Amino acid sequence: MIPDIHFDGVLFGPEHPSGTACRVALTRDRLEASTDAGPAATLAYTDAAISLAGVGDRYVSFSGTAPGNDVRILVADRAILGHLEKIGMTRDVLARIREAQTRGKRRKIGGIAVVAAVVAALGLALIAVWLGFHWAVAKTVSAIPVSWEQEIGRATASAMLAQDQACSDPRMNAAVQEIGRRLVMGLGATPYAWKVRVLDSGDVNAFALPGGYIFVNRGLVERAADGHEVAGVLAHEMQHVVRRHGIDNLAREIGLRIIVYAVAGDAAAVERLAAENAAGLASMSFSRDQEREADRLGLELVRRAGLDPTGLERIMGTLAAEDGALPAALSFVSTHPASAERAESLAEQRAVWGPSAIAPLAADWGAAKASCAPTPVADPDAV
Repeated sequence: MIPDIHFDGVLFGPEHPSGTACRVALTRDRLEASTDAGPAATLAYTDAAISLAGVGDRYVSFSGTAPGNDVRILVADRAILGHLEKIGMTRDVLARIREAQTRGKRRKIGGIAVVAAVVAALGLALIAVWLGFHWAVAKTVSAIPVSWEQEIGRATASAMLAQDQACSDPRMNAAVQEIGRRLVMGLGATPYAWKVRVLDSGDVNAFALPGGYIFVNRGLVERAADGHEVAGVLAHEMQHVVRRHGIDNLAREIGLRIIVYAVAGDAAAVERLAAENAAGLASMSFSRDQEREADRLGLELVRRAGLDPTGLERIMGTLAAEDGALPAALSFVSTHPASAERAESLAEQRAVWGPSAIAPLAADWGAAKASCAPTPVADPDAV
């Protein structure tokens, strides 16, 4: 009798295009993935393509047909490989695992060579930054690989999850994930694997970290009249990530140490420095030009996603009317300064476009914000 062995994972497939958190159970001959809705996919070991995936080969990837649909299951815990071997996987399957690990080592060696080349190319730019030439920051940031930007974001996201619990209520998460999926589809192809999670915090806020990690506070969900208002905030946040505003501000506000550690491949130093500055990253102020750009592109994104383009304006106006002062009512606004000029610009942009085609959100918003069910979460990729 084989005891049940379970791992946390992420399931991708036709019914899970943006990835759904799942529990992966190992049996003697197959993997069984289950979501909150119940059993979701089964993959026989002999039919699964096994590889390493993600930044730094963080995940063990299992892909195949289950049944009739192509699916992919990602598991972050490498211990799954040892358990698979113990339960008697065939020699053919074990050979594929070993080959995947070998390829990972080769990629790591190649990555070190790339990092060395990046460091050499950035040497003069770094010196220029330290001498105070702001023009060099943009040039330096443009040379930072997206994979290292993701590593910085992940380390900081881990630090944030150590401070606040995450909401696990399926209704709240389903509503926010639906908004996230719509916006990701509207964005089209980007180099980021977007992660949207709700934190158990009463602050009316949402913030983006480098690499595509988006956090929505429970307070924002509770205060929003509908999902379209949250969508307006999230679209704005996503554009800060796409335009790399956060990584640019890191270079300007806390120095280039974190960038140097990242391109040098010092993951431990990246995680330590990011953790030390987690609060600063979450509350980072953006320049007026960055805010205008995120406003404009965020509004375009909401429109492409078939969501209500008045959402951001509505929640800002509601909070201003209720509390009298936006910065006190909405942390999002205090870190993303509001102004009549910005609001007028958004209204003018909508007027130029004319009426938008709005596709309703499926979630019951009243039910979505009724319960959070806080729970500790350690892995920011387990969404």
